[in-house]
Amino acid sequence: MPVEIARANADVDEADKSVRRFHQRLIATLEQVRMAELAIQYGNRYRSSDAELHEQFKEAEKHFHKGRYDDAVNTAVGAMEKKNSNIREVLLEFGKQ
Repeated sequence: MPVEIARANADVDEADKSVRRFHQRLIATLEQVRMAELAIQYGNRYRSSDAELHEQFKEAEKHFHKGRYDDAVNTAVGAMEKKNSNIREVLLEFGKQ
């Protein structure tokens, strides 16, 4: 049975593209996980003094544990924007510590 080099090369190229797409999605997901984790950690300092914020962070934690990292980030950051409109920048600095 002869090997079709052109077909084999096309299959290798397609596999390479799939791996690269997966890698990009993985990196993006890991970035969202990190941002969600930072937002929740940073927000913990306000939970005891603000019942509404506490409830929003409970919701963010639920999203996080279900793997809905975008929702976790949006919920946590949205809650904290009431305390600090520059919260995204603050979180990036907090993450550098």
